[in-house]
Amino acid sequence: MNYEREDIVRYKLGKTPKNIAMVGVLFLAVGVTLILQLWYLKIVFTFIGVAILSIRDYLEVDYSNKRLMLYMTIFGYRVGQWQNIASAKYLTLVKVWKRERVSFLSISNQQKKLMIKASLVFGSRRYITLFKLNRKQAFSITKEIAAGLAIPIHDYTRKNKEKLTPRIIEGSFD
Repeated sequence: MNYEREDIVRYKLGKTPKNIAMVGVLFLAVGVTLILQLWYLKIVFTFIGVAILSIRDYLEVDYSNKRLMLYMTIFGYRVGQWQNIASAKYLTLVKVWKRERVSFLSISNQQKKLMIKASLVFGSRRYITLFKLNRKQAFSITKEIAAGLAIPIHDYTRKNKEKLTPRIIEGSFD
């Protein structure tokens, strides 16, 4: 899930969304069907399809310099920049519902899935949304980040709102 390079920790934040993956498959299919004719278009469509299917989202946190980078990779090339988070006050966890419309012929259905959204709050209405993941992954990543940055977590996912403060020496929470 993560690897450490000096004091930088990297988290993989999920898969390529289904709708984007389907566009990538469509480009690959068009590229393959043009195998016998228009070879130059085949190369372009196949390249675009593989590029879309190779997109991944990551979060890197540099604890020693107190900065983070939310980025995506395409063919291993990073797109994103470092952001200073030294003035961060706390992390928040909030429940959100992810809705997906599934259709087959004339049958349509909408599915809801509970996700946890983690944000890094700086005060005065400034925040950075870090990720939306399932409960288990969100809590483990958020606890690691809070312990590394020595900031509390405001957990708004339960009825009783909790404030979890890290105990730095033990590496755990309240």
